[in-house]
Amino acid sequence: VTLDLALREHIESRLNESDLSVDQLCHRFGLSRASLYRRFQEDGGVEHYIAGRRLDRCLLELCAAQPVRGQVKTVADRWGFTDPGNFSRRFRERFGVAPTDCLAACAAPTSVTAGKQHLVHYWMRKHRR
Repeated sequence: VTLDLALREHIESRLNESDLSVDQLCHRFGLSRASLYRRFQEDGGVEHYIAGRRLDRCLLELCAAQPVRGQVKTVADRWGFTDPGNFSRRFRERFGVAPTDCLAACAAPTSVTAGKQHLVHYWMRKHRR
């Protein structure tokens, strides 16, 4: 397993942990900050990579959830987004839709539920780095 793959696997397995940070990664893998940043340069930086993966998880969870009051906040909190305004802005930037609209659209009763799931999976494959 390469170091880059090990880093990404470590991040994926700890996305919901609040202590996942640059410092924690540097300590765990024995890397300097500069070395860690270089490894994620093509991803926009390590923090950008982590936030993007967390947003991807939020999208999947919102698409599988029932639209109940507070659901967006619950999902955002679970994945480390404590500021609702910041979460909503970042979600909209990444996916082109507000999280509440995503929740409502995915929960709408239609005969194309499988099609919606296919579109989410297609989007994830296309944008995953």
